[in-house]
Amino acid sequence: MFTLKNFVLLFKNLGHNEYKRFILDSIQVAKISSLIAKEYPILNHRNVYVLGLSHNVGHFLRDFNEILSLKSMEEIEKLSKTQIHSLASYYLLKRVRFFDEEEIESVLYHHSDFSFENKTRVIGSILKLADMIAHEFSRIETFDDYAIVLPNLWRKIERLKIPNTFKNTVIEILKDYKLIETLIDDDLHLELLESSIEIPIEIDSSVEMAKIMSLMQGMRSYTTRNHISIVARVSQKIAESYLGKYDGKILKIAGYFHDIGKLKVPLKVLHKKRSLTQEEWILMRKHVVDTSEILINSGLKYLAEICAAHHERLDGSGYPFGLKGDEMFCYQRLLQVSDVYSALIENRPYRKALNYKEALNFLKSEVKRDRLDEKYVNELENLVKSDSTLQRASFEDVLEDIFEEDYKKIRHELPEVVSRLVG
Repeated sequence: MFTLKNFVLLFKNLGHNEYKRFILDSIQVAKISSLIAKEYPILNHRNVYVLGLSHNVGHFLRDFNEILSLKSMEEIEKLSKTQIHSLASYYLLKRVRFFDEEEIESVLYHHSDFSFENKTRVIGSILKLADMIAHEFSRIETFDDYAIVLPNLWRKIERLKIPNTFKNTVIEILKDYKLIETLIDDDLHLELLESSIEIPIEIDSSVEMAKIMSLMQGMRSYTTRNHISIVARVSQKIAESYLGKYDGKILKIAGYFHDIGKLKVPLKVLHKKRSLTQEEWILMRKHVVDTSEILINSGLKYLAEICAAHHERLDGSGYPFGLKGDEMFCYQRLLQVSDVYSALIENRPYRKALNYKEALNFLKSEVKRDRLDEKYVNELENLVKSDSTLQRASFEDVLEDIFEEDYKKIRHELPEVVSRLVG
């Protein structure tokens, strides 16, 4: 159902507001890294491209130091901020069963000294150099800047203490006038990867990729972070119980993406403590349409249909399309229940959270008004009574959701990974 191309396109389509520069830098690093990797037969340039896009995803998990603080280690105090986000990137990407171990470990070293002793360090050095080049590209604002930035960049690379073969490869790429605009612009230029971008991604890795991208919303808004996690978990649990395990994974992905259009909503509207004005309500409600558009433009039309209906209601009173009853299929109805319940048990800028019993009572009142699907509300009630993690919104549960069974393992193996980074 999902391909690597879907997730690469989706990553680009998230480049709004505060993330515009971050996404552009990541795209530039991906293209530069891939072209350098092409010159090394031992490297998979497609995988290096994806690593270039994703090597900084640890920035999305700004609370990773919550895990670090659970370890009273002297070495942790030596970690720089760049190493902490590298560590977070490593653990996030490790759960995506797409890269081999040497490739995943390379993100640990993209801020370390240049080293070419093995495959891991070569990729890490490529990412480090590509980061540096992308940073220099950010200085280009007008056409006249090319004549200043590019020669300075060539000279800067000439001075680096790296093998001449590596150095010459990079400078040759940067002096290719046919390539330079390709490297600088904000287009993915998937033609650099030929047909290999179309490979299917199995469902478990798709869940992990969706999880990583959903963290962008969480970094921007603490309320959104908890909400997305709860909706994803609740949707998965109801779907697994009522439909099946595969359905649960699809609904979990939908839960992670259902509010992704909120990346376009101004923060002053998203975090407003008082009632929204009519104009602000238009901006807020537009997030559903933006979610659908982002997913469709990423080749995820079926997912867009699920996510775009999470504010619809069975009686036709919802938005954006005012769909009624049989006009909606089971995934859409289920996601509506998860979304309402999750919103109620969280603190919001304008109100305190309800306890889970109060939230369930509200959902039952919505069933009586023919607004929510009764069978999914009943299933949710059964699940919530037996699973305390579905009764609250806590950051500890968010971390458990992000890393699942690896959470305790990560805390156990941190000393070994940290010691490699600092020493």
